[in-house]
Amino acid sequence: MGRKSLFCALCGLIIGMVLSVSVTQRSASTGAFTASFSTTLRIWGVNASVLGTGSVSISWLTSAGASSQVFYDVKAHADTSGYPFRSNLDLTQALQHDMTLEALQGSTAYHFRVMSIAIVRGVQFTAISEDFAIEMPGAPDPPRDREVELGQLTGSTPLVLNAAGVTLASAKLTTGDGRASLTIAAGTRMLDSSGQPLWSLSATVPTGPLPTSIDTIIAAWDFGPQGATFVPPMTLTLAYSAQTLSAGVLGDTLYIAFWNGSVWQKLPSMVDTNARTVSAPISHFTLFAIMDKKQAVTPAPTPTPSPTTTNTATTKSATQPSPTAPASTTTQTPPPSQTPDPSAPSSSTSPSTTPSPSTSSKPAGPSNNGSVYLWIVAACLAAAVALSMAVLLARARCKG
Repeated sequence: MGRKSLFCALCGLIIGMVLSVSVTQRSASTGAFTASFSTTLRIWGVNASVLGTGSVSISWLTSAGASSQVFYDVKAHADTSGYPFRSNLDLTQALQHDMTLEALQGSTAYHFRVMSIAIVRGVQFTAISEDFAIEMPGAPDPPRDREVELGQLTGSTPLVLNAAGVTLASAKLTTGDGRASLTIAAGTRMLDSSGQPLWSLSATVPTGPLPTSIDTIIAAWDFGPQGATFVPPMTLTLAYSAQTLSAGVLGDTLYIAFWNGSVWQKLPSMVDTNARTVSAPISHFTLFAIMDKKQAVTPAPTPTPSPTTTNTATTKSATQPSPTAPASTTTQTPPPSQTPDPSAPSSSTSPSTTPSPSTSSKPAGPSNNGSVYLWIVAACLAAAVALSMAVLLARARCKG
């Protein structure tokens, strides 16, 4: 039986730290020793890496499936009981272990030990690593105010934004030729197309052909970067000269428009004819231009021919003969002292004349002229009748 014990001892020496042998008791019936073998739990490959501000990942390997836990502090300790902080215990029996520590302070060195526990046939084996240290990085520097870079623009004071892209003070930026300016109020949020603070501005005069417009383009400027936005809007002021205006234009019809990618869009504008400038609020950067609204051309009136005047009276006279005037009879009565000769022919004449058609160009009068004519005709007839009666009476006297 001694040989079997010796053999077990030799196996323990050969396996070393991998296998351990413990003899518990000797069987009374057979005289053989009962031995239990267990795997020695080892830890290696401990690694720590910073994940971000205040967090770190710690990983390691074990020789057998075991649980995971980390003990840590800002200084080293002789055993795990001295570490005031520890992670949660993960009872998963794993060969690869990974634990995350959070809420760590920046710019601080932390010491830690890892511990794994394995259970083999009801027997607990514990492995604890040596002390390791890791330096946590400091917190990032707080955002600082920053001056905006200007391209072809100058200002009397720097344009400064905070980390949120908000201007700290008002500013007025002007192009080198003084023909365009931007007025920016304090507290204006200036962001680029991706929503980040706008750290640069530019203003250029377009060199290529401009998009067409129904109105006349006086001057144009391209402000960038494209897509930059402003809340509240800044004020854009563009200058013009008398030489650039159309004949007869005083400037009060000018306005500022921006190109939206497909058409020119008019902005509510204010014209200063004394300073010869046009101003408008803008909430983003793109292509801007001064426009001269074209006036509708009124065509010259077509001369209307004078109406042809038709002499109605003349026309009537030419087509219809005037009524024949009654014959007028003239009777010459001799003086009473003379006795006329009955055989002598009477001197009474009744010539009948037909008046020629009227040549008067006077238009026919209103309808009451006809009544006058009737009265005249009636009077003439009455006079003729009276004259005839007088003649008859005179003849009767002569005969008597």
